[in-house]
Amino acid sequence: MKHRKVSASPAVKLLLFASCLALALGAGAFGSGYTQSQEKRKIKVRTFTRMPLEVKEIRNLQKEGNWLRDLEIEVKNISRQPIYFILLSIYFPDVPAPTPTPHPETGYVPEAVTGFSAMYGPIRMTNVSQLAGPDDVPLKPRETYVLKVPEAQAVGFEYMNRTMNLPPEAWNRIEVGFSFISLGDGTGYVGGRRELGSKKKE
Repeated sequence: MKHRKVSASPAVKLLLFASCLALALGAGAFGSGYTQSQEKRKIKVRTFTRMPLEVKEIRNLQKEGNWLRDLEIEVKNISRQPIYFILLSIYFPDVPAPTPTPHPETGYVPEAVTGFSAMYGPIRMTNVSQLAGPDDVPLKPRETYVLKVPEAQAVGFEYMNRTMNLPPEAWNRIEVGFSFISLGDGTGYVGGRRELGSKKKE
């Protein structure tokens, strides 16, 4: 199929996904799945029960230089429903992150991680209760899509590489997980947990 390009919103051009990843990757719903290991870098894909997507292939992981620009993660819709939004979080457990700020009302302290994201579909559908509109293009069952890190985030990665003075191996351990998946009908998955809008959760 022809891969469609989806423009990245400024809202997701962030280098640190502290609160998002605390929800999506720290919720305990994930297991571990496909792992690609070659000469240097290793990616562990976090999985969850009834996950509607699978990682088919990871390309350019061992490239030299500014490799994050060329990283390609091909995903496939293995469900029976169209998928309208995907947010894949990519983070580096061995790279230091700033101290997180507690929530002003609850005092909750989110997990702080250094990470980036790649996405498919409109950013408004991070709220999975949002319904798909007539102009939203779904990833249909059995279709694939190649996710890439937006250029703005790749530039940020390169800046961090220059300024943090970290050894190259600090970037070698990588974990990815589907933080948000919207089915376009008011339901989806957040941090590996099924969200049914106003319906009772599974």
